[in-house]
Amino acid sequence: MLKKIIYAGLLLLIFTGILYAANYPYPHKMKMEKTIMPDNFTKEQMDQDVEKAYQDWFHAYVTSDGAPHQAYRVHMGKAYDFESTSESIGFGMLIMVLMDNQKYNTQKYFDGLYAYYKKYLDAFGLMHWKISKDGKIIKANSATEADENAALALIFAHQQWGNSGKFNYKTEAKSILDRIKKHEIEPGTFVIKPGDTWGGSTATNPIYHSTAYYPIFADFTKDKNWLKIREKSYKMFQYFYDNFETGLVPDWCKANGQPSGKLDYNYLYNACQMPLKFTIEYLWYGNQGSPVPYLMNHRLSAWIQTKTDEDPKKIVDGYTLNGEAIGKYHNAAFVGPMTAATMVLPELQPWLNKMYAYLREMETGGDWGYYQDTLRLLSMLVVTGNFPNLYVNP
Repeated sequence: MLKKIIYAGLLLLIFTGILYAANYPYPHKMKMEKTIMPDNFTKEQMDQDVEKAYQDWFHAYVTSDGAPHQAYRVHMGKAYDFESTSESIGFGMLIMVLMDNQKYNTQKYFDGLYAYYKKYLDAFGLMHWKISKDGKIIKANSATEADENAALALIFAHQQWGNSGKFNYKTEAKSILDRIKKHEIEPGTFVIKPGDTWGGSTATNPIYHSTAYYPIFADFTKDKNWLKIREKSYKMFQYFYDNFETGLVPDWCKANGQPSGKLDYNYLYNACQMPLKFTIEYLWYGNQGSPVPYLMNHRLSAWIQTKTDEDPKKIVDGYTLNGEAIGKYHNAAFVGPMTAATMVLPELQPWLNKMYAYLREMETGGDWGYYQDTLRLLSMLVVTGNFPNLYVNP
């Protein structure tokens, strides 16, 4: 009888091993050579913080309700009538590929989110940007940042799981990148458009310029034009560095950095992602591409530290590019990315420690919680060394 129990146990272990195939399970052990990390908590404590944030986020926003068979979606909560966007799907795919381990087994959710993405393709083969809770297209055509996140997540999925999922991740990533190049890059200028039907040099969104992704896209597709796109984005960010003392970027602008008509030229709920994106670039590459991401985050961290009298609770949800507070509320969509920005310089260690200690205790959920909870989780992944470049440096 004992032999049978042992044999059954061995079979279970073997079977479990076959089912679980992640190459780079959470938590990740990044070499943080270019940035600092909080040193008032252990790595194990911070990994547990991220797990808690992930579990809260997952249970609040991931659902199969309103999705096709065997698909999943990330909804945006009660305030948005539980709608989904291409943004929420792209964020969800990135989170799933980074959080996978034997405990969470996130591959099925990753595949389910991508199945949802593919269900709602527009005429150009990119996801429509807003879908109702019962599956109706509310806002048509694409949002470029979402497609960039989905493409990167698929590339990471190929590294993470190989060909063990429902999709050929490598082929799917190449398909999305080809469509981004054809429909979301302005012809002849290398400017990122905000979607596949509008914008370009006269109207662009700085956070859609995901410069940390473009070296990966260039190598993955063997197309060096992605590096030209990156250089064009750097020129826009250089404008903000040269003309403002805060390290802030606007929600919308022209490709040269100047205001774009009636589109908002303040640091609001789009632009608040930018410090996180700059940190990811510096974390992965240092100043290899350009020193601008580092310089912008260094300037931002020094400015917000002074602006708030070193009190994270005083960070508000909106500023002019000159640093005047125009926001009325306070949430993790602004605190999280600014915490990540503080990783760039050793002398900012006490401020980083204070920011992270505050971020890890922030409340999650609520009617309006989707965006701030998602940026909080992504920021915590970065700050705790759990956002590796799975393409080249797992």
